[in-house]
Amino acid sequence: MTQIPSSPPPASNPAAPKPQDVPYWAPSPGVPLNGGPDPRDPVNEALWRNPHFGSIDPLHLPLVTDPKRGNRSTYFKLNDGTNAPTAPVTVCVRQVQPGLDYAKVLGPFVAQVGSKSGLHHAKLVQAAAMICADGSGPLAKKDKTGAPQTALAFGTQPATYPDPSQFPYVVLPQAFYRTHSDVKQGDLVAVLYKGRVTYAVAGDQGDGNHFGEVSVKVARELAIPSDPNNGGVPNGVTYVFFPGSGFGNPADPAKCTPANIAAVGAALFAAAGGKPTL
Repeated sequence: MTQIPSSPPPASNPAAPKPQDVPYWAPSPGVPLNGGPDPRDPVNEALWRNPHFGSIDPLHLPLVTDPKRGNRSTYFKLNDGTNAPTAPVTVCVRQVQPGLDYAKVLGPFVAQVGSKSGLHHAKLVQAAAMICADGSGPLAKKDKTGAPQTALAFGTQPATYPDPSQFPYVVLPQAFYRTHSDVKQGDLVAVLYKGRVTYAVAGDQGDGNHFGEVSVKVARELAIPSDPNNGGVPNGVTYVFFPGSGFGNPADPAKCTPANIAAVGAALFAAAGGKPTL
């Protein structure tokens, strides 16, 4: 995880709606949001000024197409930062064209993740980041909606669960798993916010269709307020998923470690055109 100085914000636009009230993606590349001069909407344009993207240009990546919904692949609800859902907004998924064969990238990491095949293009989403404290440890009891288990488990006899303060995971809604069936629990994901990047796995499943929730560990790595009841940010967090890349479920606790997640995640992110270090 690397921190860089923040870029200066764009000029203010009093007529522009609040970030949480607008979609994050133009309907197609080159179509402005809110009538702004930049193809990215004037409120969120600065969010793309992230040097970790490297050759990954979110504006020009192809949308993952859902034949039932056109170029917007999935609809999710966006939170306003207080865990109170706002009106539904559209969250679009974009497909990252990898610069390298992921299977070859994972070659040095077979001992950590096992031999993988059938890897797909990475998927990029921008959304909120609410805080999840599900899992082992004391935080779940402090979370108003906390639970002692996560969808990702370690072993089976008996199963144990990650500590959200020590283990980096993201929560995906059931609707996302249904629409993007190539993403599995245990798959790796790069998470970016305001000049920082960290790595996690898809480690829990949420009800309904709310997208954008991370463990306390991920929030702390990205300098996002990490209180499970009052923390989080309403927008601007970018998720790059690597379908077919992960540790499986149940995962081997000796392999599915924060250190291995960071190493494998950084290699995959670099293969997709990102800059894991600066």
